[in-house]
Amino acid sequence: ALYGPGVSSGVVHFISKSPIDFPGTTVELIAGQLKTYGATVRHALASKNKKFGFKINAQYRKGDEFTLDGSEGTTSPAGVFTSQLSKFKKQVTNPIINNTGVVAANQTGATVLLTTADLDPDGDGNMMQNDWYNASVNATLEYRPKSDTKIVLSGGHNQGSNVFYNAQGEGRQSGLEYWTQFRVQKGGLFAQMFFVDNDGGTGKNSTFLYQTGNRTPIGRKQMEGQVQYNFGVAKFLNADFTFGMDYRNAISNTEQMVYGRNENDDDFTIFGGYAQGKFELAKKLDLVLAGRYDQFNFFDKGAFSPRAALVFKATPNHSFRASY
Repeated sequence: ALYGPGVSSGVVHFISKSPIDFPGTTVELIAGQLKTYGATVRHALASKNKKFGFKINAQYRKGDEFTLDGSEGTTSPAGVFTSQLSKFKKQVTNPIINNTGVVAANQTGATVLLTTADLDPDGDGNMMQNDWYNASVNATLEYRPKSDTKIVLSGGHNQGSNVFYNAQGEGRQSGLEYWTQFRVQKGGLFAQMFFVDNDGGTGKNSTFLYQTGNRTPIGRKQMEGQVQYNFGVAKFLNADFTFGMDYRNAISNTEQMVYGRNENDDDFTIFGGYAQGKFELAKKLDLVLAGRYDQFNFFDKGAFSPRAALVFKATPNHSFRASY
């Protein structure tokens, strides 16, 4: 109930090293097969009174890609072999969208984004990109005015490019992303919000399918926030209470090149609140009661999710749980 819908497989929360607790400089160099190489640098500073900290991270990775070599393909019932590479277009275009909101059948006059020279710079006839890369840089500022208070502001930039395979065939994925996060924790209060803006691939750095030659961007903007408060009431069954709210607004933009006529219906918004209480019924027996209510933009009604559990801790290493 605390973590919202869609978390039946668990929750993983990554918190990177604090510049106040871990100042200094770290350098990492990697190299390997497929001409893989990369470097990462982290530099962190902290004030003498341990109230302010600043860090910056930068990373670059590059390597050769597993691609088709011409031996792959299909064979017709008559025994005629067609190489997969021969199905690839020689250029990539920004497709024309017709008046029904889908990619038009006639693409005469579509804007060319990548030419044969761009797709096949070595001239070997293979249009498929033969390498991958990713790069990122981010910075974090941390402030601790008191021992129980932490305020963190972070932001960064990511970009990359790689080959992918899906039900529509082979493609290349590229994109630029910017993000920022603000987080504060004071005693039992925790709050954070973040914003991500990914362009989904544009211009020379477009995401596209090789067999259609059409650009297939999936740009997204996502804003999310959480606030949670936890406190205990020892006089009332040694109770422990947690209250919180979640908000997520994920906006997709494929310019009608992927979602087509459904372009205006692909946004996802959810708002929810929850409460949980744990009560000590006996020395080894706890009762946990929880519930949350969520409102989704694509449903007419909200969803209420109650939960109750009895937990008997027979020994420090063994417990029995009955839940509903």
